[in-house]
Amino acid sequence: MPDEAGAVFGDAIHNIRAALDLAACECVRANGNSDKGVIFPFCEKAADLDKMIKDRKLLRASPAVVQYVQSLKPYAGGNAALRAIHDLDLRDKHRGMMPQPTSFASPAIEMLDKNGKPHAFPRIVGDPNTPADVKIVFPSDTIFANDEIIPTLHKLVALADSIVAALASIIESDALNATKSAP
Repeated sequence: MPDEAGAVFGDAIHNIRAALDLAACECVRANGNSDKGVIFPFCEKAADLDKMIKDRKLLRASPAVVQYVQSLKPYAGGNAALRAIHDLDLRDKHRGMMPQPTSFASPAIEMLDKNGKPHAFPRIVGDPNTPADVKIVFPSDTIFANDEIIPTLHKLVALADSIVAALASIIESDALNATKSAP
């Protein structure tokens, strides 16, 4: 794997995480408050979530936003995929995330003859039309151990996108309700 691969995949994870932080900031601004210090809350266990919502300044958002974020269960043992975004982002910041190539498939190339001597010209053994295939997977010490990176990133992007869309919908609903209740 090229050394840059880990940085590229780490950036993708970081950008997914950043989208959640930006959405949290927008929710707070939409409620008329400063977004200073606002971060999408993640925590280790369910019992810590309310404290983390307070510590990450999300209480500045509307109660509907807070309730929705609570329903997401962004903690270990809650929503595993959502929590993985946070954990993988931290891992990339502190240890890097070097993906692992696995499951190589291509026509076999015979480099040595039956006596172990190099062929003057390597020979293709088997069907030369077999397409080459390399799967790139998450490191074995992550929640997505040995899962293919690209399809998993697509799922994590879709998850973050659905959360951002839901938060936008809550903001719109809050604004509509505020307009209706204004004198």
